[in-house]
Amino acid sequence: MPRRRHAAWRIAYHIVWIPKYRRKILRGRIAETLREAIRDKTRELGVETIALAVMPDHIHLIVSAPPSISPSELVRHLKGYTARRLGEEYPWLRRRGHIWARGYWVSTLGDVSIEKALNYVLSQGKPKALNRR
Repeated sequence: MPRRRHAAWRIAYHIVWIPKYRRKILRGRIAETLREAIRDKTRELGVETIALAVMPDHIHLIVSAPPSISPSELVRHLKGYTARRLGEEYPWLRRRGHIWARGYWVSTLGDVSIEKALNYVLSQGKPKALNRR
C-alpha cells in the first residue's frame, strides 16, 4: 500500500481515452513513444502504473494515484504531456489538429474489480476465441 508521511491509500482508477475522431494512429513507434511518455509522466506525478494497453484507437490505463491527485487532474496531465511529446516526435500528427478527443472514461476500482479490470486490460490486443454453437 503506497504511503506518505501522513497518509496511506489504496485508490485505483481505470482510465480510457481516444484519439480525436477515434483515428487508428496508435501503432508501431507511435505506440511505443506513447507508452514511454505515459510511464514517464505517471512516475513524475508519483502515480503507480498497474497496467497499460495501447490499442490503435484507444488507451486503457490502470493506475494507483495518491489522494492529492484527482482523476480529472491526472487525465489532464497525461493527455497534455503525451500530446506534446507525440507532436514533437511526430510533427505530422500535430498538423492534423488535436491528437486526443476531449473526453475520457474513468472508473474507480476496488480490490475485486481491480483484478477483473487488470485481466481485461492485459487481454487487449490478443485474439479472441469465437463462440460456436
